[in-house]
Amino acid sequence: MRYNSLSLLALIFAVSFGFVTTPTAAFATQEQVLYSFCTLPRCADGQYPYAGLLTDKAGNMYGTTGSGGVYNAGVVYELSPTSSGWQETVLHSFGGKLDGYGPWSGTLVMDESGDLYGTTIAGGTFNAGTAFELMHKPTSSVWTEKILHNFDGNGVDGSNVNGGLVRDAQGNLYGTTYSGGPLSGCNGLGCGTVFELSPSPNGVWTEKILFAFNQDGFQGANPADSLTFDQAGNLYGTTESGGPGGSQFGLGVVFELARNGNNGWAEQVLYNFGSVRYDGNNPLTNVIFDAAGNLYGTTGNGAYTTGSVFELTPQSSGQWTFTQLCSFCYSPSALAFDTAGNLYTAIPLGGPDNDGFVLELVRPTAGGKWQQVVLYNFDMTDGSGPTGSPIVESRSNTLYGVTTYGGTNLGGTVYELTP
Repeated sequence: MRYNSLSLLALIFAVSFGFVTTPTAAFATQEQVLYSFCTLPRCADGQYPYAGLLTDKAGNMYGTTGSGGVYNAGVVYELSPTSSGWQETVLHSFGGKLDGYGPWSGTLVMDESGDLYGTTIAGGTFNAGTAFELMHKPTSSVWTEKILHNFDGNGVDGSNVNGGLVRDAQGNLYGTTYSGGPLSGCNGLGCGTVFELSPSPNGVWTEKILFAFNQDGFQGANPADSLTFDQAGNLYGTTESGGPGGSQFGLGVVFELARNGNNGWAEQVLYNFGSVRYDGNNPLTNVIFDAAGNLYGTTGNGAYTTGSVFELTPQSSGQWTFTQLCSFCYSPSALAFDTAGNLYTAIPLGGPDNDGFVLELVRPTAGGKWQQVVLYNFDMTDGSGPTGSPIVESRSNTLYGVTTYGGTNLGGTVYELTP
């Protein structure tokens, strides 16, 4: 079983043996480290951030770390701007078996009250991951954790939540599990699920499986990141494997889940990777829409590529046209748009010091090609292994993101890039 965080190890091998190179052109972007994790000796402030950041209206940022904290099971943190710099506050330390372990890859979600929602990849009652809420009163600095669901890991509702949650207008939460579920396949571990969590007036949350992946249907297996809504309320995502050849041999798919009118959901595979040679392997991140309704995403490294950025364009026939925007671009993280429609992604390795870089894909004029621009190369002192979808501040195009490693105590950083 593979998780997003382990894709870094595969990429280390590729870079070490010269399979990838880095674009050399770069703009004069200024970088500032806002916070370095792992205050020694116990790293109580968190260690190894992996997921992207969330901002509130006041300019505070929220995120998670995969380990560190009181029990070394990860934390939820807040970064607040002050006159003397950015201050970190640990909102919650996870306890492993108590309430979850490793909130690795999912960006947090905030509701109208300012409460936070997220997932852990493991831990909880059955050691198969959890969905949680952090609640607070506007006048209080105390945050209270509530477990919304413990995934059972026994083949019923899935295990190993390897992505974050998305929230609809009614307050329901949606996500994926990498494995488990009621259907067979994937070496007997189950091929993963798409689930919904619904609140009730008495505060109890109910889980419902919307779709279970299996090997025989060739509809994908092992969803590895968060979901995305379209304007009609349909859900879109990716699977790391599956498609033609089954879950053990397919290279992954992009899928849509749409309500079928019978209080259920139906899946449509929008694209099978491996349909065209060198079109990408094993997508590990979510997909995002542009204003015209096109989908964009990334693939990880594999037998035929070391990562790519792709576009899917809907056709009147109901089919989607695949275009590769960036090939051999080093297992890119999730994408983000700016207001001009340019794309940004973090590359965990490569660059002059092999510590990763931030890449911009500049939207072309009619008939042109997307231009790749390296905005910044990391060098371990200011971070290593940038991951997660960058935040793009719309007014100034300032970028915010995290590196999983590096910084003052090598526990990762939160950084700012200004043009």
